[in-house]
Amino acid sequence: MLDSGLNSKRGTFDGKPGSAEIPVLADELQLVGRSLGVTTTGEAFVVDPKTWKVAYHGPIDASFADKKVTNGDVASALTAVLAGEAPPVVEATFKGAKIEFPDRAKQADFAKISYANDVAPILADKCVVCHTEGGMGPFKMDKFEVVKTMAPMIRESLRTGRMPPYHSDPHGSQWTDDMRLSANQVKTVVNWIEAGAPRGEGEDPLPKAAKPAPKWPLGQPDVVVDVPAFDVPASGIIDYQDRSVPTTFAEGKWLKATAWANASPTVHHALAGWIPKVDPNGRGFSWNVSLGGYGPGGEANLTPDNTGIYVAPGGSYAYQMHYTSVGKPTTDKTQVGYYFYKEEPKYLLRQASITDFSLEIPPGAENWQETAYLEIPEDILIFGTQPHCHSRCYSTKLRIRYPNG
Repeated sequence: MLDSGLNSKRGTFDGKPGSAEIPVLADELQLVGRSLGVTTTGEAFVVDPKTWKVAYHGPIDASFADKKVTNGDVASALTAVLAGEAPPVVEATFKGAKIEFPDRAKQADFAKISYANDVAPILADKCVVCHTEGGMGPFKMDKFEVVKTMAPMIRESLRTGRMPPYHSDPHGSQWTDDMRLSANQVKTVVNWIEAGAPRGEGEDPLPKAAKPAPKWPLGQPDVVVDVPAFDVPASGIIDYQDRSVPTTFAEGKWLKATAWANASPTVHHALAGWIPKVDPNGRGFSWNVSLGGYGPGGEANLTPDNTGIYVAPGGSYAYQMHYTSVGKPTTDKTQVGYYFYKEEPKYLLRQASITDFSLEIPPGAENWQETAYLEIPEDILIFGTQPHCHSRCYSTKLRIRYPNG
């Protein structure tokens, strides 16, 4: 079900997950509805999966059509498409509540959108940081020709909200470092693509903006540690790899940031910590202090202003490496850079996990809920959260219960 209404809100639907038998796509920017040619409520579309073209557009049932139509319904269209035939009726009109699409009247203006002045600056600001040489994006967004070639995928990624990847809920909350495009920016890029992605006039800003990603985005670290190399097989399930490397400083230090470099595509994620005793086997997982982590696209961990992580003298840096095979043998040689304060900061930063390792999801269960708790012994300031549940989870909530209830 597609909801392209301008006044629709998620609260209009029952707030319980799974309460609707039909999934609802919230077309908040009206891009999908306008592209399909929606004009009224109740319209139905049958899309041929072989061509991705609309094979039928009209009422769900022929009895709702303006004029008497035989076989002008969704069932007849689906039967024909599944048989590899053209539907008996391709389009049928009917009466429904009109849906306003204000941007439809501006269609002629979309061809005037400037690549150099309107589109490329958006891409340079929000996309090139990953889509550059050495970046995490799958292609370099360094010139118009690349954008033109990838335009259909860019359009799809923007309309589905997959790019830029930032998964926090934008409704009702404001988030720092939010790389998502604004509503107007999404419309600008998508409308330009649907107008044919014309080059137009003006110098292309992307070649200058698409600089190679620096090895160390925060500058040269105070200390660089080579995580022990690991040979990743071409296939198979790989156990987490726990590694440790002795520290080299005799006095305690306050950590300001960590950065990760040279991680191979096989690194699904990595975690860093500190353990008080050097493991003679070079392995260690249960650390006393967390020193940040890495995931594709998240190469640096920076503490808030005047806040640091205390690392005691001696002991070892510890690492948990999660590898995923990529079809060919690979050797990973991840490096971790550490940045330290010259003077002791005002606040101590600590990380804590809210986890219940006893969770068990029944096979086939839908909308299963799990709850975990963490008791805080004194007042704290929360700087951020990082849910970690892969594709098995569709949402998380963090709630605070105060002593007074």
